[in-house]
Amino acid sequence: MNSRQDEDLDVFNPSVFNVPSLKTDNPFTIDNNNAFDDNNPNLNKQDVLFMSNSMNFSLTNAKSGTLSAVGILQNTSATIDVLEFSGRALLGPNRTVFDSGTLIIDLQTTMERLLETIHDPRINADGTFLSSISAKFHGFNLVNIDLRGINVTALAGKTVNVYLLNASSGTEILTGKAADNDLALNTGVTAISLVNSTLSKSLSNLNDTSTLAKADQNKDFKLLSTSQLFNVSKTDRIGFLFNFTEVVANNGLAKKPVVADFFSFGFLNEGIKDNERISNSITRLELEETGDNTSTFAGTAEFRIANQVSILDPRTYEVTTIDREP
Repeated sequence: MNSRQDEDLDVFNPSVFNVPSLKTDNPFTIDNNNAFDDNNPNLNKQDVLFMSNSMNFSLTNAKSGTLSAVGILQNTSATIDVLEFSGRALLGPNRTVFDSGTLIIDLQTTMERLLETIHDPRINADGTFLSSISAKFHGFNLVNIDLRGINVTALAGKTVNVYLLNASSGTEILTGKAADNDLALNTGVTAISLVNSTLSKSLSNLNDTSTLAKADQNKDFKLLSTSQLFNVSKTDRIGFLFNFTEVVANNGLAKKPVVADFFSFGFLNEGIKDNERISNSITRLELEETGDNTSTFAGTAEFRIANQVSILDPRTYEVTTIDREP
């Protein structure tokens, strides 16, 4: 389809429809349960809100609490279509010119679905697992994002804070009419801080069950975050909130591709049975055409082999899940 030029299959490029992906087991993506499938009779395609300013938070222990929006000048709703194979969400803003300080995505599902991917690693002070956890998890939960498609230039080198939103059963995360661009965050929605000051394309470890955790400078943060995350009721509705450290200017109605996933690696109990071994992830391959109009694309994939020694080493999972051109 191109002429005298090679193509790059970049995740952030809205003109690229197909991005090759490798999925293992059961990762959680934005289209986690086909909620945005056109055949879904309950589909509400207006589940995205860009807020012109950054959010102002009141969080208990700097980890969770009710959200409050201060000084919001303009909200911009957006449609959302998810490419099923790669789990990329294409956001279609309903306003031509707008600023983004905060992005909210209602995931149209509940915490119960997320718990099919991530696993509770919490332990008691003496190192034993909580009695409420039926299957003892040894391993890691991670959050994987790529928000470059919102504005590649403006977000280069900039950071973002990532939150999981939750609202009690039957409560909508967003209210209003998207057609009138008056979508707004509902009252009583709670935010749980997952990652602070990460790049717009990043993979972040949310917990650490290895002995190396003792040297982790973010250990206390992760312990609090994990506790709040796994205390969310299974029936609560959930969503993502991305709070940019700088307001991002946007122009035009072009689609904005974004990626947001949860991964989990490790094992349950002793890991003896096949169904006790956990590897929930998705890798998107940003391939490059080998030459002008060759229709042949090449790239590399990064992997590491987990064994008895490395499976509980967090460095095993410090791999690139996006952007591996030759």
